Amino acid sequence: MRFFITICFLAMTCFANAQSAAMQKEIDRAIALADFSSAMEQTMALQFESRGLTEHLTDPKAMYKELTEAMSEPLKKILTKVYSDNFTLDELKQMNDFYETPVGKKCMTLVPNIVTTSVEMLQNDQATIEKIQQIVMKYFKQ
Repeated sequence: MRFFITICFLAMTCFANAQSAAMQKEIDRAIALADFSSAMEQTMALQFESRGLTEHLTDPKAMYKELTEAMSEPLKKILTKVYSDNFTLDELKQMNDFYETPVGKKCMTLVPNIVTTSVEMLQNDQATIEKIQQIVMKYFKQ
């Protein structure tokens, strides 16, 4: 009986390791398809440009590239955890398959600009800002 339990435990461990390897492979695929390096550089450029800070930089593109390189490994570790905590292996495969389509590629290219533009537009919407402030103040302890 002990032998049978040991064999079952080893089989489960091998299966878990295979699942982990497959999961990591799909996470790496998702990171590559999302091209986070380009997205980070694009987002930084939009943020600096929208605030009028680009003119104060000696070499903005070199800075964006260096910042992206510095954040690359820490971001990969973070994304690995986030993806594995939020997606199943099957969901990652489906998501990656979508991102390989023309529409998926377009989506990934436009997302940084969409997010930055949306946030900027919201920040310039005084009526919405006032409404948000009222809601937040309602929940502050007095």
